Amino acid sequence: MKGGKILSNKKRACILKPAIKCKNKKTSKNNNISKILVGNNANKKSKKEINMNKTIKKLKKSKKWSKTFSNLCDPPDYKTALSLDKDISKCFKVIKDKQSIYDSSAKMLVGEYGGITLKDYFDNKLKNKNNLNKKFYDSMKDISNILYGLKVLNDNNISHFDIKYDNIVYDNNLLKIIDFGLSNKINNLKYFKNIGEREYNGKRLY
Repeated sequence: MKGGKILSNKKRACILKPAIKCKNKKTSKNNNISKILVGNNANKKSKKEINMNKTIKKLKKSKKWSKTFSNLCDPPDYKTALSLDKDISKCFKVIKDKQSIYDSSAKMLVGEYGGITLKDYFDNKLKNKNNLNKKFYDSMKDISNILYGLKVLNDNNISHFDIKYDNIVYDNNLLKIIDFGLSNKINNLKYFKNIGEREYNGKRLY
């Protein structure tokens, strides 16, 4: 594979499309994505995220308003991963000794591609200025799906804790919520205090 597309590239997490195959597996689906986590907490974070994704899948009409990861596995070693997708080399740029840290700690979540981001959705929707009133009305109808999903989360005592335009995608004519990596039970006050102090920035709505 010559390389796909990096959908997100953070200090210790990188999302690639198409997905690279899990270690010791022969193939991966072209419409899947891989989220690779590295570092001391990669194992703990990936297990927490896949468990939350399993919880989300059990909620009311979750397929209508969310896209979740379906599998947690070990990725191939760094050299093999590079042979599958050369763009792996662009991930984790700030980490020194990238290969060693990757080979000793990497975990990988795999799931279906969610679609274009909310920003791209609006950019495409408003590219042509004709019929803006109708387009605005249609957009509000689409957004109602996200509001429904947030209500379901709230009814089940769950906070997403990372709602932003990158974490809302447009898939099969529906806007859906993705990336439940920071999600937790609302009554877990210690968790939200710690994560809020570390993660908060002005682009997020909680």
